[in-house]
Amino acid sequence: MNGTINFDFKLILEFVISKWCIIIAVLLMIIAVFRIIIPYIKGWLGENALKLILKELPKSRYKVFNDVIFKTSGASIQIDHIVVSKYAVFVIENKNYKGTIIGSEKPETWTQKIGKSEFEFYNPIKQNQIHINYLQSIIKFEIPIVSIIAFSPRGKLDVNTDTIVVPYNKVKSQIKQYRKAVINKSERDEICGIIEELDKSSLKTHISHAAYVKKVRHNIKSYGKCPKCGKDLVKRKSQYGEFLGCSGYPNCKFTKSIK
Repeated sequence: MNGTINFDFKLILEFVISKWCIIIAVLLMIIAVFRIIIPYIKGWLGENALKLILKELPKSRYKVFNDVIFKTSGASIQIDHIVVSKYAVFVIENKNYKGTIIGSEKPETWTQKIGKSEFEFYNPIKQNQIHINYLQSIIKFEIPIVSIIAFSPRGKLDVNTDTIVVPYNKVKSQIKQYRKAVINKSERDEICGIIEELDKSSLKTHISHAAYVKKVRHNIKSYGKCPKCGKDLVKRKSQYGEFLGCSGYPNCKFTKSIK
């Protein structure tokens, strides 16, 4: 007697479709998660790329400090990078911006162009000069302090400045152009000690003051809070006029029309 096997093709089809629906749903969820976290990953990589570049400087000649926060009487001052050497002290402002960057030495603001949109931000040369002035005030004795503004390679620089404004990959070569020893070892040790002590005393402010510091140092006027991420809304402009955008851009792309 020949055995026969009956297939319920409708049942099999429903099973296969249900499995594929689950797989597609999972894939869509993974894509959605990646779309959310990728901007943050890019931001983290951009902010840390310059740290890795500065780490390549010879430790026997250069002492590198990253993410230094000094607590003052009125607020806090955050300096992205300080490099102490016998040639000079280099104060570096890190800008992880994409698009075309347009600016010059003296205006209060520079412009970031992304496609057809334009965003103004506080002149980083003036911003870094505030850092330099404070650093000079706490060191007490005269030393050469060099300002460097470093932009992510994602940005195209269209700037006309006397101050050094370069992409990340040229920062190290700019530092190495200074070859005349003008700061002796005891002075360097004192400078490093001052930075370490003041930064250590401000350790508790690194998290609680982060948003406030960024707001103060960029001189941004807030127009309320972003309903998506909670950061400040700031005024921006495009070819269609002014609008409100999240200060967390490009990680957060929330916008709101100005009525």
